[in-house]
Order: sequence, then structure tokens, then C-alpha cells
Amino acid sequence: PGGPSYVAVAPEDNGLIFGYPDGIVLIFDRGMERIGRFRLSGTMYSAVFSKHGDFAAIMSCTGGVRLVDMKEGHQFADVRADMGTIANVALTEDDRWMLVEGGSHAWIVPIDPYTPLCLRAVRSLSDEEWKAIGGLASAPTLCDGRFGTTGAGQVR
Repeated sequence: PGGPSYVAVAPEDNGLIFGYPDGIVLIFDRGMERIGRFRLSGTMYSAVFSKHGDFAAIMSCTGGVRLVDMKEGHQFADVRADMGTIANVALTEDDRWMLVEGGSHAWIVPIDPYTPLCLRAVRSLSDEEWKAIGGLASAPTLCDGRFGTTGAGQVR
């Protein structure tokens, strides 16, 4: 087997993520102990971390986003869209929400590793909900290929 096709380092050295061409993702803690392993439906192409690196949103080329806990290595949310339609992913600075934008849709996923995914509301956002979470005037539209962010995938 070859080496990873994507490597991401969490802020504050809170861990590493290795993505392999066959969809395998390995998560390591700051001491380089492997704490997580799972397979995506396609190759990992990007990762966005929360402000302190406690959570990561991992994107695959097949249009999926997995949310993982970088302290324990388990995955606790999975947003699926059509192949290639995930354009942007951001985690709010308060570590409460993952925002996903793809095509003409935007979804919100609560960041709560203790609530099973089957109990989560993963849905499109109204303009009012978007304003309440991000303080923006309306739900995002894809203008220049990005959300209005403050860097490192964190929403203003």
C-alpha cells in the first residue's frame, strides 16, 4: 500500500488526519497514537478543524462530509450530497455547529458527539436561522466559492 494522499494537522497540535486513496482515514492524537480509523466512500480531499482542533470535518470527493471528535477519534455525523456538490464547510467558533454548503443548499449539523446521528436534524437552513447562527444577512450563496469566513473554516 502507498502513502497518504492527504495529511491535515489540527490546530494547537491536537492531532493528525491521514487520508488514503482508497478512502481509509486514520486519526492520531498529539502523542501519535492511532485513535480512529474509518473508510469514506471516496478519497479524502480536505479537512476543516474547529478553533482549538477538538473537532474536524472531513470531506470526500464523492460529496460526503464526516464530523469527527479529535480527542477520541470517533465519527458522529455524516452529511451526504451529490458527487462534487459540497462547496464549503465551516465550524462555528463556539464549536456548536457545522455548516455545509453545496449547490443551492446549506445544512446545519449540531456538534455534539454524545447525541446519536439518528437524532440529529440535518436540514436546509432558512435565512432567519442562518442569521441567528452566523450573524449574516442571509443563507450563503456561492459567489466566489467560499462562505464568509474568518479563516481556518470558522464562520464569523
